Amino acid sequence: MDSGGTHHNRHAVGRRASAFWKAMLAEAIARKIVPLSLVPDSLRESRLDLEPFPVLAQSGGQDGNAVPAEPPRCRIARTDSQSTQDTFWTVASAFANTDAASTVDRTSWVSRESAVIFDDRWMLSHNKDFTKLLPPEILDKVFGYVPYKALLQCQLVSRNWRDVTNSNTIWREKYAQEWGLSPTVTTLPSGKSRDWRRLYEVRTALDRNMLNSQYASYHLEGHKDGVYCAKFDNKEILTGSRDNTLKVWDFKTRKQLHSLDGYGGSVLCMAMDDKIVVSGSSDTRCLIYDRKTYRQIGKLEFHDAPVLDVALTGSRIISAGKDGRIAVWRRRDMHMQYYLKAHRGPVNAVAVCGSTFLTAGADGLIKQWSTATGEHIQTLRGHTRGLACIDVSSCARYAVSGSNDRTLRIWNMETGESRCLEGHLDVVRSVCISGSRVISGSRVISGSRVISGSYDSMIKVWDLRSGKFLSEYRQPNGNSVFCVRANARYIVATSVGVHPTILDFGATLGASAPNN
Repeated sequence: MDSGGTHHNRHAVGRRASAFWKAMLAEAIARKIVPLSLVPDSLRESRLDLEPFPVLAQSGGQDGNAVPAEPPRCRIARTDSQSTQDTFWTVASAFANTDAASTVDRTSWVSRESAVIFDDRWMLSHNKDFTKLLPPEILDKVFGYVPYKALLQCQLVSRNWRDVTNSNTIWREKYAQEWGLSPTVTTLPSGKSRDWRRLYEVRTALDRNMLNSQYASYHLEGHKDGVYCAKFDNKEILTGSRDNTLKVWDFKTRKQLHSLDGYGGSVLCMAMDDKIVVSGSSDTRCLIYDRKTYRQIGKLEFHDAPVLDVALTGSRIISAGKDGRIAVWRRRDMHMQYYLKAHRGPVNAVAVCGSTFLTAGADGLIKQWSTATGEHIQTLRGHTRGLACIDVSSCARYAVSGSNDRTLRIWNMETGESRCLEGHLDVVRSVCISGSRVISGSRVISGSRVISGSYDSMIKVWDLRSGKFLSEYRQPNGNSVFCVRANARYIVATSVGVHPTILDFGATLGASAPNN
């Protein structure tokens, strides 16, 4: 038989879990995550908890464990702004940071989870589990916003809570909040379903490995000189080199599939989608290849100096030259639509930003242009020396630039404001934004990373939202980094060395780790 203290603590845990869920529901309604019309009439007038749980302070019986005091109460109709933005997350964090199992004797309760933890009779006899009165769509929405650690605690409350929180819908919602839902992640063969909880946990492990520098390293062998640029998807890696070739590699086997050698100079840059590859060379030309066959299907000639960067939209090709000019071409017939004298000096980088594009110049300026008309929209100033690279988030809300002044800057494209990131000891030659999507309002998913590569031989990882430095890796042999590209699992880096490097943060996770 359980001791009196343990019995008392069980009830306290039940009260706290019930109060926690009521608070989450109330805040979800206040934030319009859950429509009030979906809430049964019997619950609309009930007094629901909205405030954060107080610090554990109350003595808890014979075992001396602490028990939370009763949370303050507030009606569901509360609408003041103080709660609306903050309380939902505060309550969730308070629950997540307090181990429910620690409030009872582990040997007398947790070890008998089938008899006690998931005992709905105990739960209902002392704290009515009103979640059973709610429709599944409300349960999915509210539990979908519960932080990961708190969600695991919720599974210890009752059999019903365990079943609800194992819902695939909830884990899909949580994945979307953290990392967004790309077509590659959501698309499966007909008749198959995605295990979203497993995918969430694997993706969490990938992020943890990246932060803790847990990875396997591989090299691609075939180039005969430094490698200037790289692109990849979940099937292939493409690299462009000073040896005047563009090579295509199988991502899984790392074997060379094609070597394209129609260039009269170094392959300095490239852009690709699922239909074409566009490459720019120091011979001043852009060569275009069919993505399926890698047969050359076009050639763009306009610049009178090396082509330093290229970009693709659904209907256009954009090329940037050392001659300071930008050329915009129609994809359907490969005819030039217009050109711009964009900067005083070389245009070192170009990036698509929604219906516009950005250019980064050796004059230290970033300029934004209308893709359709070439109209100048704005100029961004902040770097003290010439720019080497630029990338734009998939949501087109943020841009990241790297400069000869040894810094990165994260730009808010709506306000034009920037944050300066310091840490590199030489030119920041390449930047890449991985995993950025806006899921509601201005909230960027937490998986957003910035990867930078420098002539100081370092690859650094930063948080896009905060600018916080997260981790770093040194390029083998201390080679200057020319290009970095990344997704959730991989970083691909090229350098003055002949072997492109692949860092695999999912190597220890086996076949379950996604390639994208």
